Parts: sequence; structure tokens; C-alpha cells
Amino acid sequence: MRAIQDFTDLGSGYTIALRDLEIRGAGNLLGKEQSGFVQSIGFELYCKILDEAVAELKGETLSETSTEKESHKRYTDPKLDFDFDLLIPMEYISNELERITIYHRLVNFSSIEQIENLKHELRDRFGAAPAEVKNFFDAIELKILTSQLYAERIILKDNFLKIFFDESAKDDNSFFDEIIPKLMQQKIAKINFINRENLAIQIALLGDNREDKMSFAKKLLQHVLANN
Repeated sequence: MRAIQDFTDLGSGYTIALRDLEIRGAGNLLGKEQSGFVQSIGFELYCKILDEAVAELKGETLSETSTEKESHKRYTDPKLDFDFDLLIPMEYISNELERITIYHRLVNFSSIEQIENLKHELRDRFGAAPAEVKNFFDAIELKILTSQLYAERIILKDNFLKIFFDESAKDDNSFFDEIIPKLMQQKIAKINFINRENLAIQIALLGDNREDKMSFAKKLLQHVLANN
């Protein structure tokens, strides 16, 4: 059940839309009817073995991979609340366990480099990614970028991105001395405080469609984080 927790912990709006789970229920994938190898060893160990196999193919050890992962700059693990479903279509990756594994990897990424590597991997294995998968990548990239700004929760709806900051931000002097001033002084987008008590901002997004707006948000956050 850890896998389901990993996904649902991202927030109520993060309807990861595992249609496999909605239609067939979780049992067939993660319960007593899960298939063969995964049934015998459990999902967590399966993911660990998968990580080891990927590291071996790259000529790395798992400890090296873990050290690299821990070195990535990440302060929080923000919940996502978006106005669209984040999913990997069955038409793109038909195998249920394969999709679950990709979900597991995505939601645990801590760097943009990991996303780029997975993009190349999926393109090599399954072909060009459909719009739904591209949106998923963009969402995880926003999650990683805002985690470096101490985001506790981010909401992306219509033409706005709302960022609610975690309490831990108050313990870092650079948050008030550097991050907040850079956010408010930049000229790329209009930003307003929406909740001073709990510290939250709203960013007006520009773009003709969802992809443009998410790209705009990423560029803004990258600008704020530059040299930070």
C-alpha cells in the first residue's frame, strides 16, 4: 500500500488518475492478486531491484546513485493540486506494473536531471510522449522547483499558480533575505501575497494553453532560483 500512499499524499487535487485502480481496484495491482514476481517480493523490494538494475546498466552502484540523489537541492515535498489529471495513458504504456513503476519513480524525483533522463528513457522504449505524459513531467518539474522555495503546497488552476510556503522557511534567513525579494522584484510575472499570516503567493500565468502556462511558470521559478 506504500505506493498508493506515495501518490495520494501529493494532495487531493493530485488525482493521479490511475484508471487501472479506479476501474479494477487496487487489489489486482498491489493486493493478493498482483502478478508473479512482484507478488512474491512486494512492491518496495521490486522497486529497489529495479533501481539496482538501472544503476547497473549505467555502470553505477546503488550507493553512488543514492548519494547523488541525496545531493540534490530539495527542502520540502510539496503537495500538488492541479485542475487536470496527471496520468500515463494505457495507450502509451500498456503494462500496468510498468506504469506504476514509472509513477513511483516520478513522484520521488528530486532533480530536473532525473526527469530529463526519464524522458529519454521513455522515448527510447515507448516512442514520443503524448500530451498527458508531457504535462506529468511539467508538473513534477514544478514540484521540484517549488520544493527549493520551501513550498508546502502548490495549486495550479486557470491562469494562476498559488504557492503556500512551509513553516520551515522561517528558519532560513535566505528565504526572507533573498527568495521573497527576488520573487517580488522580478519583472516576468505579476505576483501578489494572498495570505500573509500563512505566507502564500499567487502568480499570474501567461500563455495561450496549459503547456504555455506551465512553461511560463517553470521559467519564472528557474529565474528566481538562479544563483540562489
